[in-house]
Order: sequence, then structure tokens, then C-alpha cells
Amino acid sequence: MSNNLKPIFITLLFLLIGFKPVQSQSIVGEWENYTSILDFRDIIQNQNYILGATSGGLVKFDLDEKKFNIYGLKDGLSKIDLNSLKIDKNGKLWICSGAPVGEINIWDIENEEVIKVFDQNVWDENLTSFSSIDFYQNKAFAACQWNMDWGIFEFDCTDEYHYKDFYFNFPVNITNINSVKIINDSLWLCTNSGLFVTNPDRNDLKAPEAWNLISGSQSKIVSDIIDFNGQIITNLNSKLYRIHKLKSDEYNSTFNFDIYNLATSDELGLLIATNKGIFSILDNTIKNNLKGNFTNVISNDNGFIGIKYKKGLFHFDGQNENNYIPNSMLSNINTALCIDNENRLITASNEGFSTLTSNGWKNIVKGNFVNITSDVNNNYNYFIADTIDYNVSSRVFSLLQRHNGDLLASLYGSTIQNGEKGGILKFNPDNLENYETFDTTNGAIGTTDGYYLTPEIMKMDSHNNIWIAIHETMNKRPISILTKDNEWEHFSIDESNGHLSTIPTTIAFDNMGRVWIGGETSSGSIISKGGIAVLDYNNTLSDKTDDEWYYISTSDGLANPNVYSLVFDDNNILWIMTSEGIQKAEISANFPNTYFSLIDDKPFFSNLSFSKECVIKVDGRNNKWITTANSGGVKVYTNDDTWLNNYVGFTTENSGLLSNDVLDIVFFESDGRVVLSTTKGISVYKSPYANTGKKFKELKIFPMPFIIPSNQPLVIDGLLPQSEVKIITLNGSFVKHLNTKNETVNGVQAFWDGRDSDNNLVSSGVYLCMVFSKNGESTVGKIAVIHK
Repeated sequence: MSNNLKPIFITLLFLLIGFKPVQSQSIVGEWENYTSILDFRDIIQNQNYILGATSGGLVKFDLDEKKFNIYGLKDGLSKIDLNSLKIDKNGKLWICSGAPVGEINIWDIENEEVIKVFDQNVWDENLTSFSSIDFYQNKAFAACQWNMDWGIFEFDCTDEYHYKDFYFNFPVNITNINSVKIINDSLWLCTNSGLFVTNPDRNDLKAPEAWNLISGSQSKIVSDIIDFNGQIITNLNSKLYRIHKLKSDEYNSTFNFDIYNLATSDELGLLIATNKGIFSILDNTIKNNLKGNFTNVISNDNGFIGIKYKKGLFHFDGQNENNYIPNSMLSNINTALCIDNENRLITASNEGFSTLTSNGWKNIVKGNFVNITSDVNNNYNYFIADTIDYNVSSRVFSLLQRHNGDLLASLYGSTIQNGEKGGILKFNPDNLENYETFDTTNGAIGTTDGYYLTPEIMKMDSHNNIWIAIHETMNKRPISILTKDNEWEHFSIDESNGHLSTIPTTIAFDNMGRVWIGGETSSGSIISKGGIAVLDYNNTLSDKTDDEWYYISTSDGLANPNVYSLVFDDNNILWIMTSEGIQKAEISANFPNTYFSLIDDKPFFSNLSFSKECVIKVDGRNNKWITTANSGGVKVYTNDDTWLNNYVGFTTENSGLLSNDVLDIVFFESDGRVVLSTTKGISVYKSPYANTGKKFKELKIFPMPFIIPSNQPLVIDGLLPQSEVKIITLNGSFVKHLNTKNETVNGVQAFWDGRDSDNNLVSSGVYLCMVFSKNGESTVGKIAVIHK
């Protein structure tokens, strides 16, 4: 058979013997990210498409096909929380990223790849943010925040892009540079401290006297500046001004709005994006073309395109408007996560709930969002949402699902004034008709002052009862329970013999049916003792005569009375988070005479900060995942009693984590994916800790067929823990042994490079993978190889 026919023959054989082509899936160790791209910060037009800088990456919108494409970390961007865009004379796109780490990426638009990154490797430390950029001849000037200071960074664009210098000295202290513009060979800085101008050819830009402060602009907020019909127009606070010879005079006395951005249009004149809409001024006539809070506008051959806050792109052709919102989750800041009964990720933010389906994101927004309804066509190229009526001002503290499919969310900081709905929200994401809220009606939960509701952590016990911790209730009933029969039970501080805290923070259940309730201390107008209250209610929630309460304090081994998270692992070891760090404790067999048979006397991570928003979560393989406060990342204590990465765990420095501020964690137990909600979006880690059970299921082998030589290995997914794999030919000849010792097995996945035990690439053909677990289970998979 000729070499040209071999791939065709193998492919036909591959199909005839029952293979199903498998596309590439996630590999152990890989990271994937999901971000909200609703917050556009800047837009520019290039040919027939719009490029947008958003809080979740670079967005490209095709004006002809009306389709969005999104680019992020997987596409080579070093940061994805973006502030501004500008195309240089070479046709390359400069992308400025925002806090907490400011960087500049230079993007090749045609090849859709990053060709240069300016970051801490260039200037030896992290900058805070880049806000704007413009070009003059072979120079680029970018506005930068460096800690609390603002200034300008200069780059040379002559041959190869490189950083040149920085300028941070001005006639007055600058707070926030909103825009950098080159107009008439002058460099203009629009700041919250006034309008500055200089000659970009000067060699003394480090000197304060090199910069001129425009008369009348000092201490004024200047958002933008533009050349309009030969006149330089800017804003000083909410008024429009004309700039001439370093002086300002009012351009239009009737205009008085919060101004964000200026543009020009041949047909419409001067365009102004404001908090009240997009206005145009032509021949001294002011027209409000679109109403709403618009943060940016650019002219277009057919009218203009504006950014409405969190409402996407608006295209106005002079008469008609069209709104285009990309498919996205609602927010990057999701304070609670849930994996529902359909194995879908559901996120909760102050703006609503987002469900990740196989096609994209589907959202539920809270009632104060207007003019958003269901997309009946379910076009997942665009934003899809429905609306239900509730309110929350602080955060959704917990999100969990009952066995019947109902989701419950604790709305911390909600009110019941003037008919508003708050407290505990119950809804079915696939059928919103019967949603409801639980508040003070019938005594469901208490309030802090009669109308302000503060439910925090919720936990479901083994009987399908929902236990809810309420912060500082007037009725001094800090624990409410929604029973499996949808009845309400409560526990007051008096009923606990004073052991419950006024500020309960965490709830856990041990294997004896006892409830452990942690608390936070307070010595202000509300007294809270903190520590741990333990309740044994003898499986009779409604009968309190047989309840037994116990109190655990620092005298019993707690490192601190401020207890933020409690959880029991699979070995019934209690993990305790206090303000002093992490402790683990073994419950005494002689409880309650002795509470702990063993408790760490020196907590782990006593050098880090923790708060009641931090959590300890246990995955299906008994690994402990711990979030921290103040950008500490996530710490992981593995099931083999090791602190992952030598106590460091995962941070943005050693992983694909979007931010070191982690808000919540949930697990896709069956395939080992760990979902971490951060302040910059959702990060998903493919861990080696899948809970595959005790029996092999069907192996997932990809890519299939396996074409070698290849830079990426073949992946055999679905192994049981500590499995080994032998690759053999169809006639039984040994090819390769894969195991943890030679680092070709990691958790539930094995990796084969297409080589035999002598490191030679194998021939085209069909091979068998024989998989054996340590407990004697085995299974077989088939591999089709094409050796080109």
C-alpha cells in the first residue's frame, strides 16, 4: 500500500470498527476562563467591524454578519480586564488593561495574535492601570496609574516597539487621566484635575514646566477633547468649552450633563456621550439622538455607534437604532456558585443569575433592570435574559439547589420596603413562573430594623432541610430552617442558652447529626460572642425539649473566637477557619465531655487575612480548598496530607486563575473540574481529582484519530485513581507503559506521545489501551493512529 493511501485506509478502518471521533477536551492541569463582556470601556472601528475593550476581553463585532467574536487569555492576551484601544500607523492594535495590573498588548489584527507585551518584565514592577493611548509620528503616549500616581509612558514605534520613558511631574497633582489625545501636533491630557497640553517633541517632559495647565480648567473633570471643524472642543465638568491659546471659553451655554466622550460626524456634527444619552450639536442645534447612560460614541459611515452601560452596542443611522449585546454572563463578580441537578454551572451576582448551558449563557436579572426580556429565538450569539422581581444591595451569600430542582439564594442586604421583595429567593431557572421570596411574612426570617434583611450562609442537611444564618436579627433568632416539608423552624439565642452568636457566619453537620454553628464577635451596639455553638436536636426539629447545646471557645483550642468557616471532611475531621488561620480538629469519642481529641495548636496561614466571606470547601476526593482575603489566592490541602504547591496553592502567578481574590468554589465531581469565582470572572481548573467511582465507565480518548508526530499527547480520560495503562498492538505486542512513576498518568488521565518504549514513533494502525486500577478493575479502549 502506498504511503498516500495509508491515512485513508486507517480512517476507513477507524470508522468501520466502531470508533466515534472525539474532539479535544480539557486536559488535567489546564485552565479555562469565563468573563462578562457586557461592560464595554472603549470601541473603535476598523474596516467593517467594531473592536471593543471590555471587562472580560477583546470583542470583535462584524457589522455585516452581526456576529461577535471574543478574545481572551487563551488567544494570547496577557490581561483581559481592558480599558482602551488604539490602532497605530502600522495597523497594529494597542490594548490597555486596567487595575490591579496595568499592561499593554500589541495585537496583530490580521493574524489575531499578540506580538508584543509591555509588562513588569519591562519596568521591573507591576503598574496599576493603563487608561488611554494615542500616537504621534513614531511615538506612543499612554496614560498610566502607578500605585496612587498618574503619568504618561512613552514608547518608540520606529522599528521594533520598545518602552522609552515615563513622565510623572506636572504643575499640579493629577488624579485620574481619562484620555490622551494628539491634536494639531500637541499632546493633550484630560484629567480629573484639569486639562494639560505640551509639545510631544520636547526633551524635557519630566519637568513640570513642560506641561501647560489650560486656564479655567484647574480642578475640573475633563473627560475628552476633540478637533471639531477646526476648533478644539472639550468638557470642563458638565459644560462644553472651546480651547484657544491656552484659554477656555464656553462653547454652548445650554448643555449641562455628565460628559464621557466626544466624537464628530459629517452628518450629525459634534457627538457627545453623556449620562442622559448621545447628543449631537450641529449649527448650534442640540439633539438627543438616543436616551440612556452612554459612556462612549464613535462616528460611523451610517450614523454612529455608542456604548450604553452594560447594554452593549447601539447603532444609530440617523433614524433607526439597533442594539447588539454579546452573549455573556451578567457580571465578573459572582459571590455564590452552584452546580445544579442538570450538571450546569449557575452563578449569582448582585445583578442576577447566569446559567452556563451547552450553547452559551442564559441569564435571570433582578427586577430593577428594565427593558430586558427573554430572547424567544434563543440566539446564543447574543445576550439572553429574563427578569424576575427581587432586590439585593450587598451580595448573594449562598446559592443551593434542592432535590426538586428549586434554587434558593440568600439575598444579603435586601429590603421589604414599599412592596420590594427580598430575603430568601426561591426559583426554578427553567420555569420562573412560580418564583417566590421568603421574608418576615409568617415569621420566616428576621430583620435588622424591620425591613432590612441579612440572610447569609445557607446549608442543606442530609434530610433536605435548609439551615440559614441570619445576621443581627431584631428578634434574636439568628438561625432559621426551611424544612423539607416547606415549614419554618427557628432557634433563638435564648433557646441556645446564650451559645448562639448574634452574627452567625457558618454552618456544618457532623456524622452524628449535630449542627455546628460558627460566629463572629462584635462589641458595638450589637453584642456577639463568636466561637462555635453545637446543637444536638435529636432529629426532632419541632420539639425543642430534647435539644442539647454546647459552646466551644478559645479555652477549648480555638485560635480565635471569630469563626468564619466550618466544614467536615470525608473522615469527619473538622476544618476551622478563624481570623487567625486554619485549624483541623478530631471530634472526641467522649463528646461532649471532651470536645476534641486533637486540635492544631498552631493554625496554618496565620500570616494571611480571612473574613466571613471566605470559605473552606471539600471536593469529592476529600481535598480541601480554602479561599483567603486580601488577594491570597486559594490554598489546597490534598487527600494525601500535602499543601499543594508547597503551601502556595493557586495564584495568578502560578496558574490560570483570573484574580487572587476568590469568592466561591464548586466542583464538577465527575470530571474533576474546579470552578473558582474571582473578582475578574470565573476560572475553571481541570484537576486530577475527578470522582470516577469504583468502576470504570467508558473511556474518553482524544484526539481521535491520533495524528503523529504531534506537539500534543493523546489523552485517555476516565481512569480510576492510581491506574496504569499498557498500550499494545492488536496482536498483543507491548508498545508502552503509562503510569504515575514516569509521569504519563495524572489523576484520571493518561498521556501518550505516540512513541513505543524505545522512544520511536509507532506505525499507523489501531492499538489497544489496557487500563488497570489498583483495586483490580480493568477496561480496554481503542486508539487509531495515523503516522504521517
